[in-house]
Amino acid sequence: MSQSKHRANHTRFIPDSQSNCTHWHVLIIDDDESIHEVTDIALKQMEFEGSPLFLHHAFSCIQAKEMLTTHPAMALVLLDISLDRDNDGLDLIHWIRRTRKNASIQIAVRTGNCDLFVEQDIVDAYDINDFLSKTDATFQKLQILVKKAIRAFRAQSRLETELVYRKKIEHQLKEKEAQLKELIGHIGDLIWETDAQNQFIDLSGNIQTITGYSKKEVVRQLFDFSMTQGSRTDLWPDIRNSMDEHKTFLNIEISRAHKNGDIKYYFTSGKPVYDQDGEFTGYRGAEKDVTDLVLSEMEKDQLISQLRHAQRLEAMGTLAGGIAHDFNNILGGILGYAQLLQFEIQNNSTGLAYTEHIVAGCNRAKNLILQILDFSRQRESTSLAKITDPVKIVEETLKLCRASIPSSIIIQTDIDQEVGCIRADPSQIHQAVMNLCTNARQAIENSMGQITIQVQKVCLDSKNHSRTPALDLDFGEYVTISIQDTGKGIETDTLEKIFNPYFTTKKRGDGTGLGLSVVHGIVTRFNGAITIDTCPGRGTAFTLYFPIYDKSPKKSLEKAISPVHGKASVLFVDDEPMLVDIGKMMLEKLGYKVLATNSPLTGLKTIEEEPDRFDLIITDMTMPDMHGTQLALKVKEINPDIPIVLATGFTNIVQAQKANPAGIDAVLPKPITMNSLAQTVHQLLIG
Repeated sequence: MSQSKHRANHTRFIPDSQSNCTHWHVLIIDDDESIHEVTDIALKQMEFEGSPLFLHHAFSCIQAKEMLTTHPAMALVLLDISLDRDNDGLDLIHWIRRTRKNASIQIAVRTGNCDLFVEQDIVDAYDINDFLSKTDATFQKLQILVKKAIRAFRAQSRLETELVYRKKIEHQLKEKEAQLKELIGHIGDLIWETDAQNQFIDLSGNIQTITGYSKKEVVRQLFDFSMTQGSRTDLWPDIRNSMDEHKTFLNIEISRAHKNGDIKYYFTSGKPVYDQDGEFTGYRGAEKDVTDLVLSEMEKDQLISQLRHAQRLEAMGTLAGGIAHDFNNILGGILGYAQLLQFEIQNNSTGLAYTEHIVAGCNRAKNLILQILDFSRQRESTSLAKITDPVKIVEETLKLCRASIPSSIIIQTDIDQEVGCIRADPSQIHQAVMNLCTNARQAIENSMGQITIQVQKVCLDSKNHSRTPALDLDFGEYVTISIQDTGKGIETDTLEKIFNPYFTTKKRGDGTGLGLSVVHGIVTRFNGAITIDTCPGRGTAFTLYFPIYDKSPKKSLEKAISPVHGKASVLFVDDEPMLVDIGKMMLEKLGYKVLATNSPLTGLKTIEEEPDRFDLIITDMTMPDMHGTQLALKVKEINPDIPIVLATGFTNIVQAQKANPAGIDAVLPKPITMNSLAQTVHQLLIG
């Protein structure tokens, strides 16, 4: 071993004039300085693709390791096997490959001991790229070896650079994917992908939060999975056609059933997906949950519909109120003249009987007007509860119903005449029964069937009450009114809604949705309850429960009381000439001195001229120029002691039996009867 082994490692740049170019770094490791010198000479003028070589020299393993650590980008290591020790070169190979994990640097072994180190054994045992005998190492062979090594180094370096770049891109893609998944999770949209057969193959991780189903439950299901029947029937065919034709679809509103049974609404959009060969592979898309928006729109539409119903009912009520007012005046004339006629034919029993029928008819018409005014909200009805015979109400209602029910529908009755009485408003019970009979008629398709009306007495106790859990009633005796039909029945999903205001199963324009809600309100108002027994395709039975009231209803005293006569002076004011004449004649028959006028201004002028002339004033409510309440105020300013009676059919304007700011002392309901007129005037005059 020569003394050159102890020299410090150094580098040589060949040639110096190209120091600013890109260099190929070559490390020569040998303990023989002459080998270094020969190698320098062989590679002195060598370039590879226009770039010169930069030679590094090391004379021991320690120097080589230091240099490889300082300059890791070596393209080639020319290595002697025997350095400080016989196998130091081989150990250095392991250090480069295993310890430094450098696979790109090219290693070529040069040895003068080919007998000791066989090429095939070295190649098999060590990760080297070339083997060269020093005795055969001509300049040409050495240059060929260097070029081949640099070419391999460049290819390896490019490959490693590409791998590093790809790993970096892969890492960035994973980060972007994670960010995208996080973003999708926060957005709340469901991302989906289907195959060419329209089956789900992938879904976003928020699927269970949105639908209640796990990804495993949905994968391999068709796209129409969990769609409601309406969406599957109306929308899925169009979506499927778009998928079959590979067309994009956007924001189609569908509904799906959540796993818990709730209905959810989505805007679904999808776009066809193709592989790198242009083959169709399926669809990718998203579904946006718009349930809150859809429900809000549905609620808005319902409110608009209810508003329209309310406006229509208000218009009908106004019209009904006007008709009732005019009819009241006409009825007042008929009733008034009939009662006046009774005074003229006292000795004619046949004529009196006829007039009694006229008066009775007028009274029935009067009750009808009260119902119209109830409908038009122009009369208070909450105070009309009284002891009532339900049998009489049902029988009277049936008389009216028969005219509107086709003869092909059989009406059966089972009425217990001894059920007792209830405390309720007869007109409202009449309305409830009429509504249920109308519903029963409409439920019978093709007008072929049967309606059964029953009135029975039942006793609710612990035994039979438990069989009807829907009844929220105390134990005791009740009158039941049942209306049963053989119609189409009511579907289960409809039962919970039938008492909701404005809910109807009829076609648009055929119903208001108020019938059953009104019935329910009437029954509960009078401490009763209502039950339903229905079966789709077989019919429905509604049963009304009312507590039995022990006392019997009072009979009308209209015929029994004789008119009370008097001798005071009365001013009668009404804008209807016929009612002016009838009022004047009625009061005169009762013995009063009467001044009657159809003008409130004329009546007021008379009071102003003669404040003490009249003992009492009777005035209509609604008149041109001046209302009755306005007239009363002005009269009270002139003579505050004079009693004033307001004659009107709108009893909600001024409550009877109450003093009021307008100075009204009593209210006389229209149409005016002889007895009510006599009693009201007499009570006010005697104080």
